[in-house]
Amino acid sequence: MSSTKTIFGRSKFGGGAAGLIAASLGGGAFFSAVFSLLMLSLLNPERYWLFLAIYFIVMLPVAVALTWLALVDRETIKGVIRNPENSVENTWYAAAAQDTFHMLMVIGGIGSIVFSVRPMEIAMSNALLILLVLMQICFWMSYGIRKHRAA
Repeated sequence: MSSTKTIFGRSKFGGGAAGLIAASLGGGAFFSAVFSLLMLSLLNPERYWLFLAIYFIVMLPVAVALTWLALVDRETIKGVIRNPENSVENTWYAAAAQDTFHMLMVIGGIGSIVFSVRPMEIAMSNALLILLVLMQICFWMSYGIRKHRAA
């Protein structure tokens, strides 16, 4: 295998960057279609063509990226870090994940106390969405603070 590195890398199974891109697009389209059909069968909407189109379009970039991730050989990507687990960014990430977990414990405890004293009806999906957004904000603030301190 040639040592040529490209911005998109090469497939683990051989071939060039163009083949990897084509396989990622094809595989991503396939997985996006399968997921869209699965959601269609679970939700059974009135305007199913519109539903299918929207789900397919929304899921396509994610499915293509995940397919590319599964197929690419890391060693063939231009500018890749040799041992990412030993990088300073990985240290910031791990510390931010710990901070987020600790904040989740605090927020969960305070939320439990507040909701037991003052009951409130809220949909479970909304409660989980709010919790997810709070966790993301906490994580990225913690990561950003560590990055800023190191700069």
